Amino acid sequence: TMIADATIAWVDMQPTHLTEQAIRAAGPKLQWVSTLYAGLDAFPLDLLRDRRLRRIYAVNIVFQTGWDVVLFMTPIYGAQLKLSASQIGTIIACFSGATFVVRLFTRIVSRQFTPWQALLLALCVSGSASLVFGLASAVVMLMVFAFIMGLGHGVASPMSSTLMYEAAPASRMAEVLGLRTSVSMALQVAMPMGAGALGAVI
Repeated sequence: TMIADATIAWVDMQPTHLTEQAIRAAGPKLQWVSTLYAGLDAFPLDLLRDRRLRRIYAVNIVFQTGWDVVLFMTPIYGAQLKLSASQIGTIIACFSGATFVVRLFTRIVSRQFTPWQALLLALCVSGSASLVFGLASAVVMLMVFAFIMGLGHGVASPMSSTLMYEAAPASRMAEVLGLRTSVSMALQVAMPMGAGALGAVI
């Protein structure tokens, strides 16, 4: 329960629908509310119950993993090929530049393909370039393949955002995007650590 005409409220461990009822009952003088999540109806991970969102998050994880692999494996591969720091930086810049360039044409891509078609095409393009990237040794070819990978990864982010917007429950778009960001940040921590641990074992 909440006191009528209260100006400050602390709603402790209550599901969303009960919190809403209490806020309405408090009246127009309520100015500040602090809440804690309780129950799956108020917890962001319950978004994973939605099959469409699970698919989108899974695809996003694939692309985010690929992005992280490019950024931390390219310097290692470049050092193995005895490339200079400037050459390695140029290769990574080609990848990053492509992610920017392709987004200038997102409107055109969205007119020609559905979001899922665009994601599938991006996965095929970036995946194919990734396979041959490790076989190349010339700087120019590495730059070309890095650019192609960047094109695929650059398409993925806006297309997945579109799908999330369409699949997100009403009024929970911020949670959907926040969960995606949390997953991306977790991968940025886990991937280098996992690769380092695997390299130490091998």
